Amino acid sequence: MNPGWQTSSLAELRETIAGALADAVGDARDPWRTPVLATSCAAAGPRARTVVLRSADLARRRLTAWTDARAPKARQLVADPRAEWCFHDGARRMQLRVSTEVRAHQDDAIALAAWAQVPPGNLMNYRTAMPPGTVLGDEASAGGGLDGPGPAHFAVLSATVTELDWLWLGEGGHRRARFRWNGDGWCGTWLVP
Repeated sequence: MNPGWQTSSLAELRETIAGALADAVGDARDPWRTPVLATSCAAAGPRARTVVLRSADLARRRLTAWTDARAPKARQLVADPRAEWCFHDGARRMQLRVSTEVRAHQDDAIALAAWAQVPPGNLMNYRTAMPPGTVLGDEASAGGGLDGPGPAHFAVLSATVTELDWLWLGEGGHRRARFRWNGDGWCGTWLVP
């Protein structure tokens, strides 16, 4: 266990969280690499799904994930950009909830730069003729066909972090801390778990 998790310093804990998020981006086995992203839908209420964390930079207050721009989450974030990311690590007995404001980038410099990083085997995920969630007649048509070679349906979800809520279910006692961005810096406080 990283000793930074057991610190009594809120600043050190925030740095440990930042490092763990950044490390998760490059490690496909890290449980924080695949958080749950929750959005709100006026017609159906809360919606949650697993996404792949593509970048994490708490110094810049930024998290990113990729999506098909036609996916329901993209439309939901246009209507209400507030979203919460839930990172869970059962082995470390840790949960991190991250409140954000999300902007979807499509057909701009951010999206095109990310498109260049998409592994070749994943390109077809963003090039299907039919949008995600389309009802199919049979499993054989699950790919939905391809719709051109470019990034027409690719989007980057760029999230600005506004709050972190960290919980550790430690054997010697649970610990919880919250960090809120106040416009000039982070304000941290310990909470009852």
